[in-house]
Amino acid sequence: MSIRPAVTAALLWLLTVATAPAQEAVANFGPPDAPQLILRSTTDIAVFGPVIDAYLATRAGLGIRYEQWGSNGLYDLTDSDCAAGRAGADLVISSGVHQMVRLVNDACALAHR
Repeated sequence: MSIRPAVTAALLWLLTVATAPAQEAVANFGPPDAPQLILRSTTDIAVFGPVIDAYLATRAGLGIRYEQWGSNGLYDLTDSDCAAGRAGADLVISSGVHQMVRLVNDACALAHR
């Protein structure tokens, strides 16, 4: 009996899991029971956290769920959300400018009003 099929299946499973996009970290700001905006970014939470705190100081009753991503994972998730017609995040900020430009050109962004 060969174990080759089992090893092949295990390797395929590992490749699938290893390439699935996942956020690196998550932080919630503001009151826990407040309506939340979802902000996805490539910037470290420690760097962007004070900006969020300053913003929320002027917006009582609002919360922000901040998800820190790698640029490729963030692009893949945002592109998938767009293709499926889902509004995954309220704001996406990435260091991958070429990826952000592509999302805008693919009509995955809304105009600011």
